[in-house]
Amino acid sequence: MLFFFSCLLFEDGSVSVDMTNEPPKISLMSPNDGSVYAVGDEVLLWAEVYDDNDQSSELLVEWSSSIDGVLNEDALNESAETNVAVTLTTGSHDISLVVEDSGGLTATETIAIVVENSASSPECTTVLPENDSKVPYQRPIELSMVVEDFDTPMSELTVTWESNVDGELGSVVPDDTGFAMLPYSFEEVGVHTLSVTATDLDGNSCMEKFDLEVVYAPMVEIESPQPNSVFTSFENVVFTGTAKHEGASPLTVQWSSDIEGVLVTGQPANDGSVSWVPTLTTFGEHQITLKAEAEDGLSDQQTVPIVYNATPEVLDIEMVPTNPGKEDILKCIPTYQDLDGGTLDVQYRWRTRTGNQSITPMVSDETQSSVDLSTAPVSPGDSLSCSVTVSDEYGSATTKTASVTIQ
Repeated sequence: MLFFFSCLLFEDGSVSVDMTNEPPKISLMSPNDGSVYAVGDEVLLWAEVYDDNDQSSELLVEWSSSIDGVLNEDALNESAETNVAVTLTTGSHDISLVVEDSGGLTATETIAIVVENSASSPECTTVLPENDSKVPYQRPIELSMVVEDFDTPMSELTVTWESNVDGELGSVVPDDTGFAMLPYSFEEVGVHTLSVTATDLDGNSCMEKFDLEVVYAPMVEIESPQPNSVFTSFENVVFTGTAKHEGASPLTVQWSSDIEGVLVTGQPANDGSVSWVPTLTTFGEHQITLKAEAEDGLSDQQTVPIVYNATPEVLDIEMVPTNPGKEDILKCIPTYQDLDGGTLDVQYRWRTRTGNQSITPMVSDETQSSVDLSTAPVSPGDSLSCSVTVSDEYGSATTKTASVTIQ
């Protein structure tokens, strides 16, 4: 704090002293008025402050922007300086420094700077497959890369892959997250040197290079079962396929289920054929996979969906009453089950036999589980049967029959 003194000497010898407080003094060192910065650049805010009476620690310092608001509130350092680096948003900023002393007097300095967009280059990251990876010959794989760009929308970038063997492989536009993926199948065995380049509309780009070794890989095909086959048992059933490899590495093959896991492991026959007598124990929908893997880790697999279906069972049929008369309503009450809990359809078929005459249908509605004997074409001594058929959504069904004699 800077004070000015004025003194008056009176005739009686007394002295009058007048002290005046002056505001701090600011010397703004950085940034320079009119400076231009690129978005993302750090802007150094630096100034020296003078006050003859206040200590540096007693002065309050505040940097602010007309766009971003208060940037920093701090005390001066021991050299009576304020020094801070900030990153500002795009636009024309009025940068102000306000210093306040212990007496409440303030000093302010303001300059103007501009922060503008710059044409930065994309950044290439996370290239897959990794360098020196082995990939299968004539088998689709995914070439991918993640690209970042500070000031360009992903929709304005193009990602291109090239090979020293196959030439340009293809180009794609990355998604909103910067992920770019190109499916490709290599037609030449050997080492390929690939480059992947991301380019924006201004021609700025980044590039990554990597090597891939294209090798012969196993090839698998399931011949049976056919997709969506339904089995109620596996008696006399054999799953078959082929597992072939043009390379020298021997193959290990396995059959597996997504429900029961690995079921059997072995090697294909000399002609590449593979077979397995299924031993599934869990009813339901299974994804059956045949996988072949070479010693170098390359593999192939194929999957087919099948159903191991439990056939519904009719356990018992109760006829109520057991000795019906002509005036009774006869009910057919079955007990049934389905071990895999499928949706069941129940049908009833009523038939009569009079003496030695052949059986004839009596009720056309196969959902009818009871018969009013007072209106039915039956007489005492006739035999009346109820056949119950229970079927599931796959068409598996069982039938059971019960009969009574009309009294």
